[in-house]
Amino acid sequence: MAGPVSTAGSGAPEDVRGLLADVARQDRLVRARTDADPRLVLGVWGAAQLLGFGAVAAAWPVPGGPLLPVPVLAAVGLYAVLVAVAVVVTVRHTGVVARGLDGPSQRVRRLHGLSWPVAFNAVAALVLAMGLAGAGVELLMLLWPALTGLVVGQLYLAAAAIWQDPLRLGLGLWMVLVAVVAPFAGTPGNYVVMALAGGGGFLVAAVAVAFHARRGVMAVAR
Repeated sequence: MAGPVSTAGSGAPEDVRGLLADVARQDRLVRARTDADPRLVLGVWGAAQLLGFGAVAAAWPVPGGPLLPVPVLAAVGLYAVLVAVAVVVTVRHTGVVARGLDGPSQRVRRLHGLSWPVAFNAVAALVLAMGLAGAGVELLMLLWPALTGLVVGQLYLAAAAIWQDPLRLGLGLWMVLVAVVAPFAGTPGNYVVMALAGGGGFLVAAVAVAFHARRGVMAVAR
């Protein structure tokens, strides 16, 4: 009668560990190829907020004259253009990534991408309604950047909940905090806060992601 087959020295545990390592590598590759590049998205949003809000702060009339000799509304228009570019880049990039997906994942990415222009148009309509209702210009200039910051923060928090992403969670919480704190600086201090803490925060995150991406590529290749 044959005894039990011994697996000692067969290398089975090593084979299992090798298989699990291969699965992990494939998982990282799939995530890298089907997720939006955070460096691109963070970079365009950081630049839009830093340059846009920075231009409004520099154009603000102060004793001795503004740093940027253009009307404040022109600087606001510049910010609107930069945000529109950032929204287009985000939606198009998300759409390109979603083409490689099918089913619920594709629909989720498409809907979240469309939520960006919807949310910003809603903010613009709300600010217009407040102005028509008699809200003063200074009040509108104080609340408008806060509302945009809250929108960005909430959209990032929603993305964090969908994809269980700690980076998006941190950025969402940070933007909500910046948006709430900025109005306490008054005008044009609120634009300085939004530019440096908001836009600068996104750019710092983009640099950090780029730095860690190099390590991630090396890990995937192993």
